[in-house]
Amino acid sequence: MALFGKKKAAVPEWASFLTAKEYSRFIDEVDRCVSAFGVQYRLVEGQLELADHPYGLKTINLVNLAQLCQRTTPRGYYAVISSNIGSSLREVAPAPAGAEPAAGPAPDKPDTADFDAVRPLLGVRLYNCHDLAQAGADAILVGRPLAGQLVEALVFDWPDTIEIVDRRVAEGWGESVDGLLELGRANIAQRYAIQPTPVESNHGLALVAECDHFFTPNLLFELNRRPGLIGPHGSLVTAPTRHLAVVYPIVDLKTPSAVTMLINLIEKAYLQGPGPLSQELFWYRPDGFTVIPWERKQSKISVAPPAAFVAMLNNLAQPSPLA
Repeated sequence: MALFGKKKAAVPEWASFLTAKEYSRFIDEVDRCVSAFGVQYRLVEGQLELADHPYGLKTINLVNLAQLCQRTTPRGYYAVISSNIGSSLREVAPAPAGAEPAAGPAPDKPDTADFDAVRPLLGVRLYNCHDLAQAGADAILVGRPLAGQLVEALVFDWPDTIEIVDRRVAEGWGESVDGLLELGRANIAQRYAIQPTPVESNHGLALVAECDHFFTPNLLFELNRRPGLIGPHGSLVTAPTRHLAVVYPIVDLKTPSAVTMLINLIEKAYLQGPGPLSQELFWYRPDGFTVIPWERKQSKISVAPPAAFVAMLNNLAQPSPLA
């Protein structure tokens, strides 16, 4: 049930990767899917604003959805849209006239108040703090900052969707936040394979993890635990999308060129998606992450590394002639 008239506008900037015909079909199918649930909504700058979501998750990112649709044919748009936003729509869909409120949890899900029942379904997923704030989820989640804009949040990893755990539900379990997040990290590490592939180039060795599931950035939790992910001087690390994480162990003076290479990769992956997460580049050492600020000025990349990073670069050895 749209709160606006049907548009025949040009393709907006947020959907510039779609043709005019693809964009028109995409918007038509979004409207068809949302209207099928009888949900009120408004389309605003690549966001689908839903009416009265019970957990404050009032927006759906249409950029991610459009990127997923682009990977299939227009005929398959509806199936992609429905499978990705159906759970959110069901939570706000009005009950049929005369219907009684449902008693207890859905039959295919355990009671979320029962910690033992949901314990194996808990996970941790990385989100961008700005996306969480825009969706209103920052006020209800169980989580903690990881680095820069990245926040780790406790989630239910249901068979058909990933749902942020409401703090009010978690409080009833009587468990500490740190304990829950460590449990969630461990569950995801057991459930999902994240195996980086070594990629050699003129810039040195990078380890690239690219997976279909949404937990690929969780590789950032494993840097201290897996051999080969940290160089003698730490590693450059980035997770531009929910499906991609890259680790570059710092060994020699190829590192400055690797910084530029990684920034170019970040820009491309974040724009193309699906699932853009962060455009940040980090320097990781065993004591934590340091953001390496950068920006593109016209066609040039400007990097403002912290003093400690510059000092480290000044002490790096020249690459081996055989490297």
